[in-house]
Amino acid sequence: MIQAASSAAYTALRDEDVLCLPSTSTLRKITRRVNEDKGLDRSAYLTLRVSKVNEHERNVVLMIYEIYIAKRVECSGGEFKGLVAHGSVTSTLLCFMVKSVVGKYKDVVSIYPMSKLTASKQLECFNEVMTLLR
Repeated sequence: MIQAASSAAYTALRDEDVLCLPSTSTLRKITRRVNEDKGLDRSAYLTLRVSKVNEHERNVVLMIYEIYIAKRVECSGGEFKGLVAHGSVTSTLLCFMVKSVVGKYKDVVSIYPMSKLTASKQLECFNEVMTLLR
């Protein structure tokens, strides 16, 4: 969200090395839309990506990030961005990413926007991601 609001601010934060932030090319990869006409969902996407890596690179570490974002709602292309399912404004993104232990493979598994992060909601998201990864 910071990068979308101000690329200069994002670059400045990234250059300070205070936070571990992904590169702008990684952000573009994870935020571009998947072609819904072909029915490619998260599971199919990850299956496709994993099929392209070596067997030894399939041993991964699951990383969980909690990212605080500005509370705001925007209308883009006729869609409202920044609202969670029950109508509250998103303030946190719970992100799950996998990274190969011995290789270069890394990928975002899922991003959950939410207005309030609780332990039960985090466990629910974790279980959903683990089911997907298995």
